[in-house]
Amino acid sequence: MFTALASFAMRGPVQAGLMAATTLMLAILLPPLAWLSGAVPALVVLRLGPLAGLRVAGIGLAAAAGFALLAMGQAVQVFAVAAVFWLPAGLLAALLRSSIRLDLTLLAAASAALLVVLTIFTASADPAAFWQEVLTQMLGAADIAAQTGVDAADLQALVDRVSQLMTGALAATLLLSALLSLLLARSWQATLYNPGGFGEEFRGLRLGRGAALLATLICALAFVSRGELAVNLAVVVLTLYLFQGLALVHGVIAIRRLGSGWLFALYGLLLFLMPQMMLLLGALGLADAWIDMRARMAPGDDGAD
Repeated sequence: MFTALASFAMRGPVQAGLMAATTLMLAILLPPLAWLSGAVPALVVLRLGPLAGLRVAGIGLAAAAGFALLAMGQAVQVFAVAAVFWLPAGLLAALLRSSIRLDLTLLAAASAALLVVLTIFTASADPAAFWQEVLTQMLGAADIAAQTGVDAADLQALVDRVSQLMTGALAATLLLSALLSLLLARSWQATLYNPGGFGEEFRGLRLGRGAALLATLICALAFVSRGELAVNLAVVVLTLYLFQGLALVHGVIAIRRLGSGWLFALYGLLLFLMPQMMLLLGALGLADAWIDMRARMAPGDDGAD
């Protein structure tokens, strides 16, 4: 199905724009479709260049704004949502097109996310206090406590803890969204024009020792100091290394020829145990940066697969 969608998008800018707009609007009902929406202009950028991507984005914005006006009577939110899901994926696609290096592109995306965290902490004396106020208003903690019988103090304590991680969670979510759209676009590009190329590229993904050293220092500082800034930076770092962890698992499964059932199990666990699996895969990816597990598991003299 996804291959047919990608093929349709590559028929021309109007088709791609309409597909991006339609999936963006449908994401209101099914949020993961926003990643698919971001993958459409990213695919066009990868294949045809940034100018073609801009044409698609323009057509898509016009179509999405029209849909929004008909459905909701206003279209301002559409431009903000499109900027969040289309712009980062498109910029990363342009970088990947010019550099032809997936590792460099992921590192650039993570650097931008880390910069977001640093900027927020520089601009605000107490980001957690801001998020605490936002979460309290959004959730209506007092009302929830009254309706569910949960102790209000316990609920407020949970809000306080979550608010301390919200800056890193925001940056990590933006990073995750942009990279998922980019990788989906890259897989479409390979399916249409270079079958099997993306699988080989992704399975070989390694982010390098220099990045691993910085990531390890950030995570160690977060673990030892429990400082709010370090912890929020570590959230972004582990989100980045989630992708090297996934590449590691894909690589090991291919090396050992374990079958696709293992991948179904992996992504099933990711779906139902997302926070725990993201933490586990992020830690696994960071460990792989130092150990190079795929090289150690590669076939040796004994002929093992």
